[in-house]
Amino acid sequence: MSYLVLARKYRPAGFDEIIGQEHVTRTLRNAINKGKIHHAFLFTGTRGVGKTTTARVLAKALCCLSSDGPTDEPCHTCAACTAISHGQSVDVSEIDGASNNSVNDIRDLRDNVQYRPQQARFKIYIIDEVHMLSTSAFNALLKTLEEPPDHVKFIFATTESHKIPQTILSRCQRYDFKAVPSVELAGFLKDLIGREGVGIADAALKTVVRLARGSVRDALSLMDAVIAYAGETISEEDVRVVLGLADAAVFERITAALIKRDAPAVFAAVGELVDYGHDLRQFGADFLEYLRDAVMLAFNRQSGSTLERADSELQQLKRFAGDAQPAEWVAWFDLMVEGQERIARSERARIMLELTLAKMLQVGRIRDIDELLAGLNRLTGGQGNAPAASRGPARRPAPGSATRSESPTPAPKAESAAPAVPSDEPPPPDDADAFSNRTAPTPPIDLAERRQQAAPNEPSAIAPPTSIPTDWESLVDAFKGQSRSLWSLMRQVGLLEFSPTRIRLEAPRGSRALQQLGHGEGKRRFEAQLREIMGESLVVDLREAEGEKPGALSIAEKERQQETAQRNAAIKKGKADPTVRLIREVFGGGEVHVRSLENTKKANGNGN
Repeated sequence: MSYLVLARKYRPAGFDEIIGQEHVTRTLRNAINKGKIHHAFLFTGTRGVGKTTTARVLAKALCCLSSDGPTDEPCHTCAACTAISHGQSVDVSEIDGASNNSVNDIRDLRDNVQYRPQQARFKIYIIDEVHMLSTSAFNALLKTLEEPPDHVKFIFATTESHKIPQTILSRCQRYDFKAVPSVELAGFLKDLIGREGVGIADAALKTVVRLARGSVRDALSLMDAVIAYAGETISEEDVRVVLGLADAAVFERITAALIKRDAPAVFAAVGELVDYGHDLRQFGADFLEYLRDAVMLAFNRQSGSTLERADSELQQLKRFAGDAQPAEWVAWFDLMVEGQERIARSERARIMLELTLAKMLQVGRIRDIDELLAGLNRLTGGQGNAPAASRGPARRPAPGSATRSESPTPAPKAESAAPAVPSDEPPPPDDADAFSNRTAPTPPIDLAERRQQAAPNEPSAIAPPTSIPTDWESLVDAFKGQSRSLWSLMRQVGLLEFSPTRIRLEAPRGSRALQQLGHGEGKRRFEAQLREIMGESLVVDLREAEGEKPGALSIAEKERQQETAQRNAAIKKGKADPTVRLIREVFGGGEVHVRSLENTKKANGNGN
């Protein structure tokens, strides 16, 4: 006799043998006993949870010939039950909705429902994956489904009920099948393996149950493969080898390296996975579940009883959970969720996995709020968490009061001020006072004066220069009031020579300034504007730079270098500032960044 797979060998024959769906079986049995049997049923739920099996059991319960009518306990021995169990009943038709989804198939069904059953009590149509029917097929089924002959029953099964039209759903009695609970599935598998004469370790059983994710058929298919490999005794290692799972030690190595921020150890572990031929997509999915369990334990140490893991794994996970803050575990988990989506879709799973782990290594250590508040108290002299009312109202400087930078004499130092931190670095130049001025009080603002300054169409903005420019910068400024487009282009070229009769300029290769000012109409317009400003004709020679950059710096480039120098000086001064040093010491900050207050105000739409 040929081998019969476990899923077929142990398929439930009655309602009592169906596991994990008591809410469905109890309702169906009560309906049968009370004679309130609907003419159309819809069984929906994930794969492998018993939808088609329940449909067959229901068909036997309706057609069993051992009683005068439908019974909730079919005999399994009469001609009707035997024929249905073997799929040979002429009155119970199992139709695959994926391959019989045309309107013509439904028309044939609609014609056949008029004939009475030959042997059984009812003519029953079981349509699996009913959501695959076409729209025309559903429309052809509507009338028959709503008012079928008394001897006809419909049982639909689907994994995607949202794809079924509402007109069909409203004509069916719906039953939602849920994933089988892990405890119930583990007990079922252990009993089944015992009947097969095979022993299995608890850790191996938990691994199979976790991978099945509530599907009985998936669990039995996995067991078929493991039994064929292991023989009479199944260990956890057997399950990992057959199913291509990474050893728990790999998860522990990577997790320990993440906690320590040990990048070489993380990437070395990925290299070993590749060398041993592990499926990185499967590893990503398994590691995602590993992190999920770590998150659960980080928030609740008592949740280990609900996790399908071996005791040794749980103990190690609990130790890991205490080595990092819950917020860090959440951050790692979130990055792995995002990364696993990429890993599953990408043809370069290794690169996506390494990228995800690199992001996880960048997660900064998260400090406890109590520790931060303690540091804030140190920084503020013990008033970091005092109520706002106890500190007194905030005061703005009175009109006419001087700011710190305007004060003729320095203010005396407070006795309680924090001591200055000695610095080996020289003091920054005066033009980098970004940090000292940030906290200085702001003088009163004359809004009328501001509005006058910002008034549009101010005559001086477009007035011609009152004197002839004698240098390149003055000439460029004069162009700003005449033509902003030419002014912008002139800022991008470098000056080689400026004399009363000749201007020699240089522009980068392929630059817009070279194209607009070097020839054609743009050059003629440029020279005409020069004559108007200078009062006489000048020879303009704009050439292309020989190398990557011009030999002479443009005005725009000079300004960029000046801004960079000022910014570096401000950062240098910021690092040496005693307050900044104390903040970094307390809060564990990284680099010091400087932002222009003027640019910040513009970005916020506040010129003040």
